[in-house]
Amino acid sequence: MKINEKRTPERIVDGDFEKEAISSSARLFYILITMTIIYVFAGMSKIDRNQAMDNLRSMSIIHALIVLAEGGAPHREMLRLDLTKFHARARAEVAENEFILPEKFGDGSIQNAGIYEVSMRFAPAATCKVSVVEAKKGVEFYGASSYIAGGLHKISSEDSRLVSFGRCGVGYGQDFHAWIFKDKKNQILVGIPKSFQDSFPYLRPPTPAELFVIEETEEIKGLLPMLVQEYLEVNEPFVLIHVQALRHAILRYAAERRGVYYSADELETAVSRLYEEVEARTGFIGINATHTTIIRFGPIVIFIVAWELWRRVRRIAPTVRRDSTWFPFDVQLPVAEVMASLFALAPFVSALLITYFFVESQELGVVIFDRIVTISGILAFDFPLAPSPGWISKDYWALTLIPLFVSLAGLLLFTSLRLLAIIRVNAKNFAE
Repeated sequence: MKINEKRTPERIVDGDFEKEAISSSARLFYILITMTIIYVFAGMSKIDRNQAMDNLRSMSIIHALIVLAEGGAPHREMLRLDLTKFHARARAEVAENEFILPEKFGDGSIQNAGIYEVSMRFAPAATCKVSVVEAKKGVEFYGASSYIAGGLHKISSEDSRLVSFGRCGVGYGQDFHAWIFKDKKNQILVGIPKSFQDSFPYLRPPTPAELFVIEETEEIKGLLPMLVQEYLEVNEPFVLIHVQALRHAILRYAAERRGVYYSADELETAVSRLYEEVEARTGFIGINATHTTIIRFGPIVIFIVAWELWRRVRRIAPTVRRDSTWFPFDVQLPVAEVMASLFALAPFVSALLITYFFVESQELGVVIFDRIVTISGILAFDFPLAPSPGWISKDYWALTLIPLFVSLAGLLLFTSLRLLAIIRVNAKNFAE
């Protein structure tokens, strides 16, 4: 009796400890999966929001071009000094001259040129000053446009205007330029850089895209005022689009984004609603935190849960337990073994998903050989040209978390391997 009295409590303690380890492991396992699901949805929402912001930046330029093309913006004459605001080469020349203005930037205005003020939500003070320069008579050409109001258009150079956004063209280089044309039938068309078509839905070029490229850009450039010609840099072809097609693109995007139909005369309403939607502060499934907060700080909480899960799972002996219904022990049938193995991989898959959505939602990437390399780009084999060398984002918090993501992947990989080992032992014993 004395021997039994000494051994029984020890066995009970060991049994209770393992039951507690299994029970707490099961709870932490499902907490981890739940947190991963929440994180994935938050990441998807943040990625969608990032894409919407990019679309709105492009839309602000398209909307400004529509306003300018239809003559709805106040303006003044363009001074020579204004060239430094819209042309990088002019700014560079002033900087090389130790910021002493050359004589040609002195008093006086540029003929047939004006400075227009247009509404742009992402510009300082929500407005942007753009230069509009008219070309002289001398060239006539034909251009083709597609989309909603396409056709063949006869255009004269005197009905051509160069629009320069300067630094208001956020995300499209130092200076962003476009053209506004009026054909012989008084139809208004816009020439945008070919690469800009991919920046906004429903502007992507039809096939073959070369049919809609303006071939006479250099000839028209030669008919601009001499000072503008000297500093204007145009490094890619322009594509002709009817102004009604631009209006349609915005209305169609607004209808798709908000699930609301907008008629042709509700352009301003549609634009305003799109801005309001993206600028609104959004929480997530009742959590009083933004998507950004969840994305940036969620991995720390998930790492703590992953560490506790690993601590408990590694203490579970890979032996048969008929008193537990947790999936690693419930493998009597082949189907149950297959499902248990899939469940066992869930922790490691969670680590991969969390890492992917963190990197994508924070728009992290690196420039290699003048190409932008991102995770989504690798998956789609899409490596666009980079605007500058180095990291796309200088997000030091994200860089600080890199060791954490490596540790998280390692922890959850070992957790999955331990669960698979328990499943193998149980399946083999049940088979015997």
